[in-house]
Amino acid sequence: ACETDFAANTADMQSFAQGIAQTAATHDVAAEIDAIMSAPLADSSLSVEQSLNDLMAKISENIKVVDTVAYATDAAGVIHSYIHPGAHLGALVFLQTDGDTSPHTEALKQLGRDISMQIAVTNPIAIAPEGIDEAILEKERSIYRDQMRAAGKPAEMIDKILIGKVKK
Repeated sequence: ACETDFAANTADMQSFAQGIAQTAATHDVAAEIDAIMSAPLADSSLSVEQSLNDLMAKISENIKVVDTVAYATDAAGVIHSYIHPGAHLGALVFLQTDGDTSPHTEALKQLGRDISMQIAVTNPIAIAPEGIDEAILEKERSIYRDQMRAAGKPAEMIDKILIGKVKK
């Protein structure tokens, strides 16, 4: 976490963030901030904390490591991330298969990239129909009812048509 976009977009800050991610992944300390701070930064003889202090002195901005999350998969899955240009939006996709992905790794990575790009661009409201907020569904039902009444649909048919429209 830093105070300005200027600092976040510097090559030094992005390199530091990448180093923290590599440190967390290679030292199995992803959930423990204290453990990350004392671990050596990837490709450096300094700890993450020492490197952070150096970075703050260099770019004159307060920076903190505030949170980490780790995702992992076995040979039957692939995780792909996509960061949209400008670094304000990203998506993470986990693809699970029935068996070893080794023969298809590149194709799965491309599929993960394509899916994560579509997620970032379309900004879906849910992953599955069960995840859609009932208030959103009711608003859509109201819009469809009004459209069907304006189109002259019989009142007894509106609810039947509405089920199909909402499902679609």
